[in-house]
Amino acid sequence: MIMHYFWPILLITLLPLGGCQNSQPTDYRSCFSPPTNIIHELSRQSFFDPTLTHEVARLEIESLKELAEKDEKEALLSFQIVFGALRSTTETKKLNGNYFITITDREGNPLLKQTFPLEITFEGKKKYQRKIKEVTMPVPLAIINQCEKYQVLIGFDLKGHDLEHNLRRLERKPS
Repeated sequence: MIMHYFWPILLITLLPLGGCQNSQPTDYRSCFSPPTNIIHELSRQSFFDPTLTHEVARLEIESLKELAEKDEKEALLSFQIVFGALRSTTETKKLNGNYFITITDREGNPLLKQTFPLEITFEGKKKYQRKIKEVTMPVPLAIINQCEKYQVLIGFDLKGHDLEHNLRRLERKPS
């Protein structure tokens, strides 16, 4: 009769101990790299005729992919960004602009920013052209190790009339 109860009691007693083979704490990460977003207000750069009233061409950030890599000493964030260029006439042969990638804390304070040139040349009489740019940025290891505290933002480096135009354009769009 005692043997009848012995095995179930032994099993119940030893079962919790089976999970103690590795007493090292498990590192559960909430993310592998900071979230990356395209800033809507800076996702498009317009080019105008000399009167500044008609848009003749524009650049747009269409999409992006990100990849984070790290070792014991450093971390890298790699991006594959798809840009589109559109022109209204074939007079415009190429478009030049600058885009930036910035890393901020969750409050939006910039910690690291790099600006990159962009040139898209239209082929023949095409009015639309796409270009894929691959960019790698070295970042402090803490940004990858504590990625939930940071965010990555991408947009065109717009100033003056270009920025005002984008903000006005977005105000006119129905929500």
